[in-house]
Amino acid sequence: MSKFPTPIEIHDVIRARWSPRVFDQKRQVSHDQIHSVLEAARWAPSSYNLQPWRFIVWNNHLDTSSYERAFATIVERNQAWIGHAPVLIAVLADTRSTDGTPNSNNSASYDTGAAALSLTLQAQVLGLITRQIGGFDRDALRTAFNLPEHIRILSLIGLGYHSPHDNHLSEELKTRESAPRVRKPLEEIAFANGWGQSLFAENTHKEKN
Repeated sequence: MSKFPTPIEIHDVIRARWSPRVFDQKRQVSHDQIHSVLEAARWAPSSYNLQPWRFIVWNNHLDTSSYERAFATIVERNQAWIGHAPVLIAVLADTRSTDGTPNSNNSASYDTGAAALSLTLQAQVLGLITRQIGGFDRDALRTAFNLPEHIRILSLIGLGYHSPHDNHLSEELKTRESAPRVRKPLEEIAFANGWGQSLFAENTHKEKN
């Protein structure tokens, strides 16, 4: 079975994007590539054009000490594989609205998520892989890097090249890496004219006489 099955045709970049855990830790990600994925994130849409997304980048090939401080905040089960990613990126949201009041931008996380997706898709275009993780100590990360209170910590992204060698993975993770991706069918996630009636139910698209 194809790892990228889609019953409806979509762009190859979207279809082929996935979240592997196997990074080539010896192969560097160039400054231009990092610049490119962040530039893609910069052009995401946002409410009132507030552009709340913020990013911290740690490159293990350039500053091992800072990288290790960020790595130390990650839970042990994720450390077993994410440490092979040569670049870690913190995805952060500035929660201030137009008047500068903290936690007043209700769209901050949503908009930053759009920027993160743009980043991951651009990485796919460049032949890189990404893996987004939520299993880390946000308070520890905030303290370690002096993040202000109006900054919401959303996720970390591992960025790098894919590796064919998965010896560092547990047998369970090896199985999950090779398994086909699974998504809920559109009938379960898209509704017509209200909650519960599938947009793709048989009678939804029948024209009135």
